[in-house]
Amino acid sequence: MDVVRGAAAELVGKENLLEDPFPSLGVEDFSYFLDAAPGAFYCLGTTNPSKEITWPAHSSRFDIDEDCLPTGVLLHTLTPLRLLNGEAEET
Repeated sequence: MDVVRGAAAELVGKENLLEDPFPSLGVEDFSYFLDAAPGAFYCLGTTNPSKEITWPAHSSRFDIDEDCLPTGVLLHTLTPLRLLNGEAEET
């Protein structure tokens, strides 16, 4: 998780990271993947109140602010590059 947190802080600034002390279990089965290999689960902020894009997932009005997509791609790219370069160890 530390490598993802570090990559995200580099991309968007540490002040823009939110960590939920009581994460939702939701309906994700991601923990089964983590039984087999190290990893991390994170959410990319996709809302934008200034564009009135605020509806939650599973709502018939759900939408995302597509301006967040480059950040998501960069985070998906920077995280494994950091691991491959030995810049951070996954904990």
